[in-house]
Amino acid sequence: MLLRRIINLLLPDQCLVCRTTLHKGEKSLCLVCQSKLPRVRGEKADNEAEHRMFGRVPFEHGTSFCYYRQKSDFSLLIVGAKYADRPWVNYNMASLFATELSCAGWPFDIDVIVPVPIHLLRKIERGYNQTVPIAKALSKAWGLPIEYDCLVKGRHTKSQVKQQAHERMRIVENVFLLRHPERIEGKHVLVVDDVLTTGATLDACLQLLVDAGARVSFLTLGLAD
Repeated sequence: MLLRRIINLLLPDQCLVCRTTLHKGEKSLCLVCQSKLPRVRGEKADNEAEHRMFGRVPFEHGTSFCYYRQKSDFSLLIVGAKYADRPWVNYNMASLFATELSCAGWPFDIDVIVPVPIHLLRKIERGYNQTVPIAKALSKAWGLPIEYDCLVKGRHTKSQVKQQAHERMRIVENVFLLRHPERIEGKHVLVVDDVLTTGATLDACLQLLVDAGARVSFLTLGLAD
């Protein structure tokens, strides 16, 4: 504890955007930069999410925290969480998101949280799955369990960055697998991901859960604008 205090005194945590020293209670972002996040709000979030999901999967609730715009401060935070060994950023962003969602009725009657999986080779390369900290933050905020191995990614795929919707659908076709369907049958499952772009990945994951008899909802930190 003393060592941590000394480190904080000599090298205090800084806001990842403006680089000012963070005060007690601030995580990753200062309050000023938090207030500037390009938030997605209310029914508009649900409507935009629904348009991305191709109308195939009957989900109950779905929304995103902020708009994901290329090279914006928020997008750089999410990119850093995914590629620059900063998974804790996703945890802190999801904690903020959970606080705001709780004022809007979440988590409703959701029973369990499922993070979107990445392939084992990708996890070994990166060292972590960037969606797991999101699930952990929501689990802590709402007291919900997490099913880590319910969904798996059975095939290594190329990056979907810059791919169009139809190409993303082709890439993720039959990529994800459902294990232990008895764990989610009859339950309301919340699937979480970092960014919703075309909806191809979420669509594939949600469909597997629905086919196994689950009700589904989803949350993402980013919504590609």
